[in-house]
Amino acid sequence: MNYREIFFNYFLYFIIYSMLGWVVEVLFHIYTEKKLVNRGFLNGPWCPIYGVAAIIMITLLNRLPQNPILIFLAGAILASLIEFITGLILEKVFGNKWWDYSDDKFNIKGYISLKFSILWGIATIILIKFLQPTIEMFLSIFSLPTLVIIHNITLIVFVVDVTLTISSLIELKNILAELKNIAGELNLQKIQDELLNNKILNLATRIKNRQIYLIKIYPKLTKDKLESLIDQVIDIKQKIYEKLDEQKNNPVQ
Repeated sequence: MNYREIFFNYFLYFIIYSMLGWVVEVLFHIYTEKKLVNRGFLNGPWCPIYGVAAIIMITLLNRLPQNPILIFLAGAILASLIEFITGLILEKVFGNKWWDYSDDKFNIKGYISLKFSILWGIATIILIKFLQPTIEMFLSIFSLPTLVIIHNITLIVFVVDVTLTISSLIELKNILAELKNIAGELNLQKIQDELLNNKILNLATRIKNRQIYLIKIYPKLTKDKLESLIDQVIDIKQKIYEKLDEQKNNPVQ
């Protein structure tokens, strides 16, 4: 296998494990919350943190003696480290936690917990012993030209998704910052109701459905008790949609 083919394979490993991670997240929340929730922050069915973690595990752990206990310990440590760093970066960038294990025993700053570290260790054994050999066998069926086509199509879709999501998240960060300012001004009674309503109306016209969805599935993003303001923004946006539908269905003669 040449370097080019290795590169294509590893990118496809990343995509496959990102999609498997998305499935795991969805199934976990069906079990815990009894409802279907798209837990990925991207639009597509993938969670990149799982893809990155899997590539790191495959690259590093395949060099170790294939002892299940050693794989478990190394996997638990590596996955927890990746989760901690990712959680820390996301909080630094967006100002709030995307997940929080503070209610779990033996957690570190809410980013990681012993319970999930154990689960990551078990998942790593499954990855190294079963999943990766199966995926390698599956990809070996395809010729290099076919892998190139699959790679190119997937790469384009993924890059477009990431680009749109980053743009949306930056706007969401700005919206949440403005909501915090409104909440602060309201508490200090510095603004009139009319001005407050105008500011909220402005946010309602800017916030997108995907951003509203992210707020709902990642409630930790609004840790600063902005729920009532966010509900007001969402309610106004819904009324705007209803008004537009009414005008569409009953055009002025």
